Amino acid sequence: MAVDEQNNVWLGSDDERLLYWDRAKDSWVDRRPGNTGVIKGIQILPDGSVWVILPTLAKLIGFNPNTMRWEKEYRFDTLSTAIRQTTDGRLILATGDDVILMNPHSGVRQVLNREPVNGQIRAFEQDVEGNIWIGTHEFGLVKIDRSGKTTYWTTKNSAISSDKIFSLHIDRNNLLWIGTWHGGLLSFSPENGQ
Repeated sequence: MAVDEQNNVWLGSDDERLLYWDRAKDSWVDRRPGNTGVIKGIQILPDGSVWVILPTLAKLIGFNPNTMRWEKEYRFDTLSTAIRQTTDGRLILATGDDVILMNPHSGVRQVLNREPVNGQIRAFEQDVEGNIWIGTHEFGLVKIDRSGKTTYWTTKNSAISSDKIFSLHIDRNNLLWIGTWHGGLLSFSPENGQ
C-alpha cells in the first residue's frame, strides 16, 4: 500500500490488479498491468510515478498516473517482494542474493552488497547515514553499509526476538522499528546495534 501527494491510496492485489482510491472522484480505479502476476510491492516516486513488483514474474513495472498507462517494465532472473525508495528517489530491490539500487527511469542498477544476503528478503529501510537495513524471513536483521559490508543480527547474537522479520521503519530519532513473526514489535538502535 502507498499514498500519493493527492492522498490517493494505492493497493496491489493478489488478483493481479493495481487499485487506487481517487479522492477527487471518491471512487476506486482499477488498472491491470496487462499480464498475469500478483502485485506485492508498491512505491511512489517524487515525480508521481508508481512502481510495482510482480515477484512471480520477476518484474518491476512503472505506471504513470497522468496518462493512466503502464510505461516501463524490467525483468529480472528473480525478484523478492520487498521494495523501498531511497532518499534520492531510487529503488532498493532484491534479486536473488543481491540487493540492488536502481533508477527505474533509466534502468541503471548498482549491486550494494559484496557478499550474498542469506534468506528471503521481506523488507528494506535506509538510515540517515545511507546504510541499507534488511529484514529477512530466516536470518534476522541485516545491514549493508556504504562500503558493501554485510552484518547480521539474529536471535543467536543479539536481543532480537525473532529471525523472521516482515517490516522495518526508521523513525525521526533514527530508531529502527522491526515487525517480526511471533516476536512482536521491536526497537533497535543502529548507533549501538541493540
